[in-house]
Amino acid sequence: MPPISRLERRAQPAGFLRLALSVLMATPLLAVDYGDFNGFAAAGQLESTTIRIGTAATDGEAPSLANANATGDDANATDDEDLVIPQFMVGMPTTFNIPVTSSVAGRINVFLDWNGNNVMDTGETQTFQSVTGTGTRSFSIIPPTAGSVTGTRYLRIRLAQGTTAPAFSGNDNANPGEVEDYSFRLCPLITVCPAINVLPVGTVSSAYSLQISALGGTGPYTFSVTSGSLPAGLSLNSSTGMLSGTPTTVQSTTFAITATDSTGCLIARSYCM
Repeated sequence: MPPISRLERRAQPAGFLRLALSVLMATPLLAVDYGDFNGFAAAGQLESTTIRIGTAATDGEAPSLANANATGDDANATDDEDLVIPQFMVGMPTTFNIPVTSSVAGRINVFLDWNGNNVMDTGETQTFQSVTGTGTRSFSIIPPTAGSVTGTRYLRIRLAQGTTAPAFSGNDNANPGEVEDYSFRLCPLITVCPAINVLPVGTVSSAYSLQISALGGTGPYTFSVTSGSLPAGLSLNSSTGMLSGTPTTVQSTTFAITATDSTGCLIARSYCM
């Protein structure tokens, strides 16, 4: 219906104006879901119940609630950013599992800002994956050894209905989907030592000691056994990393020791003994 000028409006029947107003009031406004890290260029996707990231219902917002910590959308209505973001370590592969709830076909992509300049440089955009229904999309991601700046960094996940790969930025007012921004920790490469898998054997009733240490992160470190169990009679000092004691039983055991640096970066190594 073309707009009605002031002069034309005088000539319209009252019933016509009431009908036009009721039509306008009954037309729903489609909400847009925006990325919420204000360091990134803006990105928005039409809110939808048929395709979304994670399992929580998407809550659109107007205008964008982006802030410096990528938490602006979290306190708006319901928190629809329900993913668990892994730690990434320079030079090491990490599997990033992203659950998707969808009854339509679409595409999803991940953008990770390794150097902290808030734009997507070479190597920071992953290869998009197709979405054909509800399930988990897994991205194998390796932060580059050249150019990565460790610390708190930010990433964006974008899902859109259709056959076009989602772009890092821009508002897509044609296709339903969702945009989610998150902070994550990018850690330096940390090595647990001894960098071997089979430790020196101990002797029953004889004192045993072996220093466990870590290199590459920011000290001091803490150490813990995170899977399996130590041989009977041995214990691990969580502050010094000293593995010591007196073995009491002839046995073969497998366990993992995790070293955590002062910034929260952690790495595990599996041992057998």
